Amino acid sequence: MLGNIKNVKVINGEEAVTQHGMLVMDLYTSHKVKPQKRTADQKIKWWKLKTEETATRYREMVENNLRGEQLETWEEVNEVIRNAGTECCGKTKGGKWKEKRVGGGKKSYVD
Repeated sequence: MLGNIKNVKVINGEEAVTQHGMLVMDLYTSHKVKPQKRTADQKIKWWKLKTEETATRYREMVENNLRGEQLETWEEVNEVIRNAGTECCGKTKGGKWKEKRVGGGKKSYVD
């Protein structure tokens, strides 16, 4: 605690009671900020399909997976497409925290 106190002064003549003087000091404290957890879902990086190499690899993976088996429902086809997209393009970390100003100019972070 003593390492956090700097620039201590006693002001003579300013007394509340005769035995007590006014004491002025700078007190430094640290405030630890805990990072907030990301709550948004991860997304497939579909924009990476713009490169010819990634698009060709993705196309081949989807064609090979669709040829090999008879898929009956849209959910099965959707799963094949998403798995190929995840493997070729990768996923994001999750949602970003956006800075938002709230009343009085204070900063707050929302997802």
